[in-house]
Amino acid sequence: MFRIMRIEVSGIKGIKDKISFDFENQTISKRIFDKPAIKAIYGTNGSGKTAILTAIDIYINLCLDSFYLLKIDNSASLKKLINKQTNFFEIKVYFITDDAVAYTHRISINARADKPYIEEEEIDRIVGKTINGENEVLLRIKNAECISYRDSETELYKKTDDIVKEAIAKVSEYRSVITLIGDGIFRSKIIKIFNPEGRNKPLDNKTTIAAIFNTRILSLSTYVYLGASDKHKEVTVGSFLEYADALKSKISEPDKVYMSQTEIVVPVGRIDELKEHIQSVYKFIRLFKPTLKGIELIKTQEGEKYRCRMVMVYPEYSVDYEYESAGIKNLIYMYDCLENSSRGGISFIDEMDVNINEIYLERLCSYFMKYGKGQLCITIHNTAPMKILKGGKHSLDFINCSQEAISWIKNGSKSPSNDYKDGMIPGIPFNVNDFDFIEVFGES
Repeated sequence: MFRIMRIEVSGIKGIKDKISFDFENQTISKRIFDKPAIKAIYGTNGSGKTAILTAIDIYINLCLDSFYLLKIDNSASLKKLINKQTNFFEIKVYFITDDAVAYTHRISINARADKPYIEEEEIDRIVGKTINGENEVLLRIKNAECISYRDSETELYKKTDDIVKEAIAKVSEYRSVITLIGDGIFRSKIIKIFNPEGRNKPLDNKTTIAAIFNTRILSLSTYVYLGASDKHKEVTVGSFLEYADALKSKISEPDKVYMSQTEIVVPVGRIDELKEHIQSVYKFIRLFKPTLKGIELIKTQEGEKYRCRMVMVYPEYSVDYEYESAGIKNLIYMYDCLENSSRGGISFIDEMDVNINEIYLERLCSYFMKYGKGQLCITIHNTAPMKILKGGKHSLDFINCSQEAISWIKNGSKSPSNDYKDGMIPGIPFNVNDFDFIEVFGES
């Protein structure tokens, strides 16, 4: 399991300078995993909440997709998303494993050229007792050239160092080094060293190869929901832990399942997993809509894949998922993230309060505050959950008009909701009155 401890972002959409969010206490300790972790980020319209989650989404894609920067649509999108003043995007993720080993991973994207490329990438191991302590550089790449690499001290790991260095030498400025783990040939070479004749050897977390593996698994365990759209998204039909096991022991990662607004595409061999997943989705949706009697899968086989449609079954009628209400579709799309966080993964959901009744929203936040096993970070406008989250450390953040992150610090009986609405959060004045709209709409 993993926990993100801090994220630093700059150069995305309207955010020019670095903004930082702490998700946990700064001390590196296994005790971090003993408690649920939920964070809500508030701010005025256009303050940069979605920009932060967009940055994390880009980061995950860079770590998982070898061709992400080479795809024309992604390249064009990044040119629009990266801050126009700097044309330079950077994200740094601080994270900890359940063995209490902490790393940082930094990627910077230069968008000044016609096609955005990775200018610099660095992986460090935090050797101090806090995330602000001393770092040991394990790997640093600049303009596709490896300029720093921490060599291992044992013969076993020296063999992996040679394989990693050889692979890095072939990595272009359009591909993150973390994607190497997704390469079957590269991974098979590593596994032959650590898994001879099926005998697993644990990775030494102080080594560079372990840092690359752990960063890859962190990326697999982290989901970002930016709102339902027509583009396909990966559907979780098993926990990220199953993916992690596959990553460590198999030549290839599991075939993925994809979902769009109109269909689900699933490998034939995973149809039973998908059916179980849909049953879990049904149980979740029924909490919000008790009249729902089931969700049926209508499937058509095309070679090695099924194309499936979901049909929502009610007592006197059925409706294709495509024509279901926006609120229910939004919940179905969010389900993967919520399940992931409940089982130990890390999820980010943008504008979670859209199409969710305030009472249900509070109950969901309360569940993750009490019972969630992983991390959940949401952006939100509805202030109702503040009374639940105000007691948690690092559970409430605000982005002010200067695009600074302000953390709520518990202060007796003070209400974050009242302070927020009354303009008492530094840099968020909310200095708009009802009569200000007269100039816009008139008095009648």
